[in-house]
Amino acid sequence: MADELIKPSTAKRKQAEYEQEMDRLRDRLAALTGERIRARIPDNLEEVWPDLSLDRRRAILATEVESVVIMPLDKHGSKTFNPDAVIVLWRKRTADPSALTSQPWWPTWKRVRPAPR
Repeated sequence: MADELIKPSTAKRKQAEYEQEMDRLRDRLAALTGERIRARIPDNLEEVWPDLSLDRRRAILATEVESVVIMPLDKHGSKTFNPDAVIVLWRKRTADPSALTSQPWWPTWKRVRPAPR
C-alpha cells in the first residue's frame, strides 16, 4: 500500500535530499568533534604524548593531519626507511613553498599529489 502512495521519482528525489542532509550533518558533527578535541590538546603535547592513550593520540592526529603521503623510494627494491619520503599535510596550515621545492622528492610530488577537496 505504501508503494502506491509514493511515486518512484518522488522516492528517488527524497532519498537524494535525505542523503545530502545526512552528509551535511556528518560534516558538521566532524567539525564540532574536531574543534572539541583541538581545544583540549595540551600545550605540552610533545612531553605528554607517550602517556596519552592510543585512542587520544588517534583523535588528535585525526583533527590535525589532512593526509600523509609516502613518496617512492630512491632506489627500486630498497628496504631502507627514509623519513624524508614521508610528507605530512597538516590541516589549517600552509607549507612554506621554498621548504617544499628544495626537497629531493619535489619533482615526483608534483606528479602524484592528491587532488584538492
